[in-house]
Amino acid sequence: MDKSHPARRQLQVPALAMLDRGVDLAEQGDLDGARAAFQVVIDSNHPDASPVAALNLGLLHKQQGDPEGARAVFQLAIDSTQPEAGPAAACNLGALAKEQGDLKVRGGHSNSPSTPTTLSRLREPP
Repeated sequence: MDKSHPARRQLQVPALAMLDRGVDLAEQGDLDGARAAFQVVIDSNHPDASPVAALNLGLLHKQQGDPEGARAVFQLAIDSTQPEAGPAAACNLGALAKEQGDLKVRGGHSNSPSTPTTLSRLREPP
């Protein structure tokens, strides 16, 4: 089934909607709700939304002082083939490693001014 098939697009809607819901919840200060929403998306194994949710969940863990939790979900995004979330997670993993003095992290990159630190949404191309 190709990506444009109506049934395929219908299957993608719940993961994409839950990803947006997680971002909305985080922006409203409901971090527990946001974490739960991002975990649902990660568990869906959606090829595009799951890595973005992993990146977002990693950012929440990092912001809340949970470097081990952040590392684990950043690595999920890095291991994906999603072209935006993987590199963004690698930058954040590198920044986290640098902050903690661990510069031997596999897949990490050094912190740069372009390291994404805000939650991401995934929009389908028109």
